[in-house]
Amino acid sequence: MQQRDKDRKLSPVEEADKRLKDVVRQVTQERHVATVLETLLFVADVAEEHALPEDTLRMIPSILSDHMSHPVIVADALLLVGKASKRSLADPSTEGLWNVFVLSSIACTRLHKHEATLVSNGLYAIGQLAETSHRIKSQIVEAQGLETINGSLRLHPHDTFLLSNGLLALSAICNLPLQSLQLGKGIAKQIIADVQSIQHTAESLNIMTTLTELEPLLAHDPVLARSYCEAIGALTVSNTALSHDKCVRLASKINAVMSTKFHSIQEEEEAEAAGDQEDLSNQILSWNLESLKRSRVSPYDNWVVAHGALALGRMVLVPSTHRAAGTSKRFPYVTSDAQKQSAVHEAGAMAFLCFALKEFEHDKDVVLTSVLESLKHLLSLHQDNQKEFVSHQGLQRLTRCLELWSEDHAFQLQGARALKVGHVGWRLGLTVSRRCWRERMASGTDGC
Repeated sequence: MQQRDKDRKLSPVEEADKRLKDVVRQVTQERHVATVLETLLFVADVAEEHALPEDTLRMIPSILSDHMSHPVIVADALLLVGKASKRSLADPSTEGLWNVFVLSSIACTRLHKHEATLVSNGLYAIGQLAETSHRIKSQIVEAQGLETINGSLRLHPHDTFLLSNGLLALSAICNLPLQSLQLGKGIAKQIIADVQSIQHTAESLNIMTTLTELEPLLAHDPVLARSYCEAIGALTVSNTALSHDKCVRLASKINAVMSTKFHSIQEEEEAEAAGDQEDLSNQILSWNLESLKRSRVSPYDNWVVAHGALALGRMVLVPSTHRAAGTSKRFPYVTSDAQKQSAVHEAGAMAFLCFALKEFEHDKDVVLTSVLESLKHLLSLHQDNQKEFVSHQGLQRLTRCLELWSEDHAFQLQGARALKVGHVGWRLGLTVSRRCWRERMASGTDGC
């Protein structure tokens, strides 16, 4: 029986647990560092796919504290914290471990603040921990997580990968989780109050000034630009303390970032032509994918446009005074604010959103769904935005997109909601909604 157990192959989770125990037991010497690093990376890969048991999780902070003098080990351990957060720490039963993970991650990042790779992994870990649960955000703030992020961004102003991780961590901490607003009025009000308090703390640390100093880098790095849009969206959603002028400036910057031409079509076409000449065997594959490639070629970055559009839509949301004032049945405790909508209008962002409907009409999953989500918030209440949407052919372009993706019921309904909320195409929106209802009922699926 014992021999059978011995011969049984360990599962990935069991193997991760066994190898971590070996690391915890051994005394760290130079000859062991490579083994420790290999183990941490292996466990990180396992944690990305599987939930680790609590006993295994408890060893990670121990490794951080035991190897504090080895920056390379700490860096990989912080990467493991980030990878383990999504599947393992999201379980409410692990709530007792949250604080020790938060404290150890922030302490290591602050202690080794000049080690760029370690700091980048530390910011990644902090951001992933913040994504785990809304309740963990207050622990991060109390442990000076926002100060750590702000200091790291200032200390490493040219490491764009680190900056991107820092901005995403900032976004995760300050963001309003709209889905959580469905849990009831009391919970929704508390979540909104918590987020506003965190945003106020960020404002008191002059984090907006730090972001302003990073803006010259945005035109050269689309990944950093996406993260910047995420951070601005998180800092402004439900934030009633922002002045009108600041809203206009932020909306203008997002508009400028979205309309930046990050990619050279000529370079892409030359690279494709060179590739075809080097390997003629790939020509058939290239020809088969020609139409797909052409639909994707654009000087603008689709992910930057998507994140920018979502940031603009979230920027105009404020807490609603009562349930009926909400933007929808899904998120009843936030509503669009006319003053913030006016700021987006002054920034001229509506013109590019309408342009994006045409430029990315074949990119439904990334760009179009994000633009429609934004339009739903930007078009309600504000007649100037509605008029601008019509004048920039937004209605015709959205109609074209709905025709192109007529088989996607969810997309059709999203477009219908944007049209009906904006009162610019309510007849079309109503028609689309009714058609989707009939088709879904006929197919036996649930109605709208």
